Amino acid sequence: MPTIRVLTANVGSGVWDIRYRGALRLTDVEERIARAIAHLKPDLIALQELLDPAQCTRFVERDPRKVCYEFQKKNPLYQARRLVGSDYTIICARGRRDCIAVHVSSGSIEGCKPGELRKGGMTMGLPRRGCSADFTVSSTTVILRGIRVTVVNAHIQAYGFWCRNWALRQIFEGVKGRSPLASGPRVLLLGDFNFDPIRTQGTSARLWRKYVGLPGEGKPFWYHSGPAERQPPYFTVFSFFLKRTVDFVVSNFAHGICVTLGETPGTERLDGGYGMDHRALFGELHFS
Repeated sequence: MPTIRVLTANVGSGVWDIRYRGALRLTDVEERIARAIAHLKPDLIALQELLDPAQCTRFVERDPRKVCYEFQKKNPLYQARRLVGSDYTIICARGRRDCIAVHVSSGSIEGCKPGELRKGGMTMGLPRRGCSADFTVSSTTVILRGIRVTVVNAHIQAYGFWCRNWALRQIFEGVKGRSPLASGPRVLLLGDFNFDPIRTQGTSARLWRKYVGLPGEGKPFWYHSGPAERQPPYFTVFSFFLKRTVDFVVSNFAHGICVTLGETPGTERLDGGYGMDHRALFGELHFS
């Protein structure tokens, strides 16, 4: 039974700057996250709220502490590559703000050459005006230790219940005749879902609970983080005095636990102590 080290992290700052739109914007935070990823050596990484260099072309950054400062001189150019290093194959959703990376020694991404970075994950459509293109849910096929897995990287809209529910339906049920993104015998679903299905009620929470539960509850998907680690779960987002559990790792086939970095005793935050408003999830999953 192969063991896969999995990391999911929303690396955004949580400080709203209209130019960066919540993405990772400070160079020193970027460097600390990169060092932590190199230390953890995940086989599979899901990242949310990356900065696409195209955003930097829309203004001139005067602050040398921020990543858009003289961005044309950065090597590598793309933040995803700077964070994970050269030993990963990377595929990104529309806008390159949300990406999946696989270590070249652990496996491959279907349609990608080893070690390349490209855009092309199957990204869900936007339902109507008012839903932001900054939030994406995308899926891709990954081969890990010889096992074929559908990986869904979720970054669901934080505001607009209609947009959030549309995204959840696309993940679990499919819409307008399309198959669900989370379909197949081996699906790993992870990311930032931007609502707390543990502590809240409402349509989004009911839809989530219909499909996701603890191992042994008979749901199609089960937790590897959150309630699977601790009851009540550790919070994964800390913003403006608001604490919620919004980041999850779930699957329909694997076994194992992911811990909440910086909250689980004995663990350290991915950002080294400050910079991200989310806590990353990391753990070993056993694939069968």
